[in-house]
Amino acid sequence: MKGQRRKYKQLMKAIKHPVRLSDFLSVCVQLSEHAGTLIKKVHNSGVYGGASKKTTDVGLEDLFTVADITIQKNIEHTIKQLFPYVNIVSEEDSANTAHIKPTLHPDQLSLSLVSESMLSKAFRSRKEQLKRYVDSEHGLGTTNEEEALVFNQEDMQLWVDPLDGTKSFSKGGTEYVTTLIGVSIHGRPRIGVIHKPYLNQDGSKSKTYLGSIECGLFTLEENADVNGDFIKQERNYKYCEPFSLTPLIENPYKVKIAATLNRFSAVEHVLKSLEPNTPLRIGGAGNKCLHILEDHAEYLIHTVQSMKYWDTCAVEALIRGRFGIVTDKDQKPVIYKEQGPDFTIPNGVIIASNREVYELCYGRVGHILRDMKIEKARF
Repeated sequence: MKGQRRKYKQLMKAIKHPVRLSDFLSVCVQLSEHAGTLIKKVHNSGVYGGASKKTTDVGLEDLFTVADITIQKNIEHTIKQLFPYVNIVSEEDSANTAHIKPTLHPDQLSLSLVSESMLSKAFRSRKEQLKRYVDSEHGLGTTNEEEALVFNQEDMQLWVDPLDGTKSFSKGGTEYVTTLIGVSIHGRPRIGVIHKPYLNQDGSKSKTYLGSIECGLFTLEENADVNGDFIKQERNYKYCEPFSLTPLIENPYKVKIAATLNRFSAVEHVLKSLEPNTPLRIGGAGNKCLHILEDHAEYLIHTVQSMKYWDTCAVEALIRGRFGIVTDKDQKPVIYKEQGPDFTIPNGVIIASNREVYELCYGRVGHILRDMKIEKARF
């Protein structure tokens, strides 16, 4: 233990602008929870302040509400104050947030809500599994504990979707809403925080998902009052075990798929080829992936250009925190590029809870995907 502490201190000194994973998660958890409170207050008021950024190529409005821009302002303001060397890319244009005053400030936050000992204990308990995962074909991460618990701010790229599911929310819908905060390092996802403010219909219960590839996935359920404010209670983080292997006892196996509500022709063609399956029609990019994290679904495939890096960075980090698989349609890694015209994922996304499901499904649709050109969405 003393030797590890010595290495840890040496790494902190060697990095010019270090940040502890525990500190960073503590801040992002509070930012995402405050986002949930704002979402509930806007929803309860019935005044969404919605506006259209543009109309997409398929005729869908790309919307934002007062909740979107206020949440983004809070996240950017706080991260820049506490971790000034972290680069931030958010969904909403800075021109839309310039006039917004933050409703949360760094001095209101604690850096100790996620304990370093909890993360360290989780890392050590799963180190052998982590090593096998890192060494596997689609694996990612580090088996060095110090490198898993301390990061260089300059290497961190923050991807923020302040309110995923805006279209439904602007019409009063809350089921699909999430706040997504993800971190990539050198183009690959490592850290994720997702907050779901409406775990039930009235919003009296919410849930936060947090973690990293190396330390795994933790969840926290909380209660709120009628105004959307959190009721203070002891924070009991629950560690989620890695995805279990799927016993493919059915022949043929019926895959549970998290499928989009928008019936894009390219996606529907692939889903047809994946039969037999059970498609679960779900709104919101983050919300679809939560169904995999919660073991309600085991596979997602998106074969059109509509998902953005901020839709998947947090998700991928947490899916990988349970040792799941995420690739593009050609079985290559999704690279989170800091520079790009609109940060659209160019070559589709495949998410599977484990290798068995991934290989089974690719065996069914690989012949289609190999010749498919991923294009902008068409109905």
